[in-house]
Amino acid sequence: MFSKLELTKNDQPSKPGVPTSKIVTTGIYAYSRNPIYVGVISISISIAFLTNSCWFFLSTLVLALILNYIFVIPEEAYLLKLHPKEFGVYMKNTRRWL
Repeated sequence: MFSKLELTKNDQPSKPGVPTSKIVTTGIYAYSRNPIYVGVISISISIAFLTNSCWFFLSTLVLALILNYIFVIPEEAYLLKLHPKEFGVYMKNTRRWL
């Protein structure tokens, strides 16, 4: 929710694959380069605890791998190509996850 608000405040899209015109480094993005994905994984882990389900824990692991390799890595490569200096500095100063 905070990540969506920060993107909206900076007039940037929140959907994967939609072109971006600048790098948002304020708000929650000062602590994580991928707060939306961190939120999704956190919700999945919470559901696994609430349901006490090993299958949900395993599916959360699969979800994290899918998010990392299919979304995060390609998105970061795209942003590095589009904004090499700005995103390069951001990558050095801000963790990918937490």
